[in-house]
Amino acid sequence: MSFNSYETIKNDKGSSFFNYNDSPDIVYKSIRNQGNYLCLPSYTYQNNTHYNMESIDVLPKNWYSSTLTLNGDKIDFDLPNLNMLYYKIYLSFTIKNEHDVNSLLTIPSPLFLEKVSLLKNGNTIVETDDYYQYFKCLDRYSLNNNTQYFEDCYGISPTDFNTVLTIGPNASRSYLIDLHTSLRKSNILSSLIKDIILRVKFRKTITNNASVLDSDIIFSDVKLIFKMIETTDLTIKHIHTHPKIDHLIQKPYHYTRLVNSLTSGVETYIELDLRHVINQMWIFITNMNPTNSQLLTFFELKDLHITNQANLNILNSKKLTSLELKKELYDVFNDEGKYYFYRKLDKFYVLDFSNNSDVSDKNYHSGGESFKSGIHRLYFTPTATNSNLVFHILAFIPSLISVKNGEYTEIFN
Repeated sequence: MSFNSYETIKNDKGSSFFNYNDSPDIVYKSIRNQGNYLCLPSYTYQNNTHYNMESIDVLPKNWYSSTLTLNGDKIDFDLPNLNMLYYKIYLSFTIKNEHDVNSLLTIPSPLFLEKVSLLKNGNTIVETDDYYQYFKCLDRYSLNNNTQYFEDCYGISPTDFNTVLTIGPNASRSYLIDLHTSLRKSNILSSLIKDIILRVKFRKTITNNASVLDSDIIFSDVKLIFKMIETTDLTIKHIHTHPKIDHLIQKPYHYTRLVNSLTSGVETYIELDLRHVINQMWIFITNMNPTNSQLLTFFELKDLHITNQANLNILNSKKLTSLELKKELYDVFNDEGKYYFYRKLDKFYVLDFSNNSDVSDKNYHSGGESFKSGIHRLYFTPTATNSNLVFHILAFIPSLISVKNGEYTEIFN
């Protein structure tokens, strides 16, 4: 029998090739993978290839108003208590536009959430904010793939991620928002974490048109959906024998500075007192206290660069100016490091100091820039004159999550 011939193998399922004993200790098992048959030791097959994924629905533990965004309500959830690993966490809800005449236009749905937090005894131990959730959702947006998914789950146009789809009078839409928390894709059994609450805080006002008020927006069916991964009894036993379980994440640290005024063409700087090792920076400028459409109003910069205490440009003596310079920096700085304009969003800039292009969604890190030596300066030149602005930096910091005796702690570099 030719092992390269799929048809021959398919028609010969009774042959000893598929399941046979090579020795008294090793049993082989066959599986089909994308049209090919693989023959593996049974212990490899059982322990590594076929874990089940389960969806666990968790309802809120506190009462919440049906008009969640009228006052910016908080909703608390208990974490599942299972011998399973966290994979992803989604917030699911439905909103109805109860206006009888006008269609509802909202801000992008990930920005409905002002904060996502983990709390212990009422004290916040880990927190992520609105812009981080929004940018991570855009990271997953594609104009070529899964367009229906994004239209259904985010309420975003399948052909333009900047366009939010309206909800007609007395019509409803369901949402499914991927929450990027430190539990995501972790190696921590949910049964190890005790007395932790996941809190979702909604933003006040999510409408982009004055004709429909937040009191007309009715929320229902709010719940968390935990995607959990089964693991073997042997692994569970092994985990429980350890006094402490550690999990590496990239902690998003939101650093802001108020800017009273910017003058077109005049170089200025802000001082960065970060004092951490940083894998990556996301940089953007917004209006002060933005609402509605202003949440996505960013301001263009050029000649972006950072100097250290010795007044040396740490970006390989380059200034981030254009898309052409992005390629030049990619070629010149090193084979892995990149400083680039964000491909999906205008006037949003990324400085990458790591060997991973998407450090924010990885459980490990390789490379980074140390800002521990003291205050750095971030220089930039605005292309328009504006006032009352906020300079934002989302800095990703290598962080270690530890679970010991049910306690959940975080240490970062």
